[in-house]
Amino acid sequence: AVAEERDGLPNMLPAAERLVEAFEAIGVSDGARVVLYGNPLHAARAFVALDYLGHGDRAALLDGGLAAWEAGGRELSTQAPEARPGTLTPRIREAMVVDAEWVDVHRGEPGYTLVDARPAAQYRGEVADDPVARPGHIPGAVSAYWEEALSTDEPRLLRDPEALRAWLAEAGVEPGDTVVSYCRTGVQASHLYFVARYLGYETRIYDGSFTDWSAREALPVTR
Repeated sequence: AVAEERDGLPNMLPAAERLVEAFEAIGVSDGARVVLYGNPLHAARAFVALDYLGHGDRAALLDGGLAAWEAGGRELSTQAPEARPGTLTPRIREAMVVDAEWVDVHRGEPGYTLVDARPAAQYRGEVADDPVARPGHIPGAVSAYWEEALSTDEPRLLRDPEALRAWLAEAGVEPGDTVVSYCRTGVQASHLYFVARYLGYETRIYDGSFTDWSAREALPVTR
């Protein structure tokens, strides 16, 4: 419901009206507090969708997901509640989702840091990650693999804010930068987007990501 193939590109955000319908169908309404959990990438992708609709300030991720919930000895249910349809008013944040042309103009521009959320081997072009046409990364992008934002112990919690800021700073993100996240198809980038926004950075996401960029032969790729 929060990703679809469009123009040959996988995992793109659906049109706003379809996102609204999907969230309303499970009971999301204006003013509701939405807590997302599950696979951290999927939960972050749902957050990006809500943020795009203008409801990110009312959404959160459950730290550690269901594993952390269970580890805390909390109750689980096997019953699915009957959802009452909600009423969600979209306040579309067009500027948060950027395309290849926007990235090409802003990459390397002071105040903008393009961050590649893929594993470092993919960033360096050592591993060909299908359906990427040309291995490597967007020139000027820095590398910060999304999973490094989580603890190594189970349940995998988000690292504390100071550690996350240091992690992004080590990658090359400066205080006050606008963080522009991308990955292979936009899903890993969604988690990095969430982390940067959580830390208070102005954030953007290149939804077509490197699958889109590498397929455009006029655009440069580096290793």
